[in-house]
Amino acid sequence: MGKEPRESPAIKAATKAAKKQNENFVTEGTIREHVGRAIREIRMDRGWSQTDLAAGLNIAYQYLQRIEGGEVKINLEALWTISQLLECSMGAFFMNVPTIHKEVRDSSVVFSDPQVHKVAQAYVKLPSLLRQHLAFIICAYDDRE
Repeated sequence: MGKEPRESPAIKAATKAAKKQNENFVTEGTIREHVGRAIREIRMDRGWSQTDLAAGLNIAYQYLQRIEGGEVKINLEALWTISQLLECSMGAFFMNVPTIHKEVRDSSVVFSDPQVHKVAQAYVKLPSLLRQHLAFIICAYDDRE
């Protein structure tokens, strides 16, 4: 077995730059983690245990643990029910979800599809809360079966 070829400095630099650039993008997983964390924080602020909220949702507390841990997708109806039980708006679950990457905000990123680029430019001009609601709606639509 021979040695593996060494990676060139240019490839290393490009890989590092790509990783750094992508670290600020919000993924489906990170949205679930932020929403789950918000549910946990609001639940605890209200003095509810996981068992209490799980009973109100008619689910096992272990499943609620997975929701709060960002491990499972949550549908709109369940999120709405949680907001009703905890007496908060659905938007409260998205308050700390990161916004779109700075380069897109500055409109310096050009997407290959002109319509996608136009939508991205319009999206970043929206108020933060509206962007968060829109992102949630899009993700929920994408999760349909």
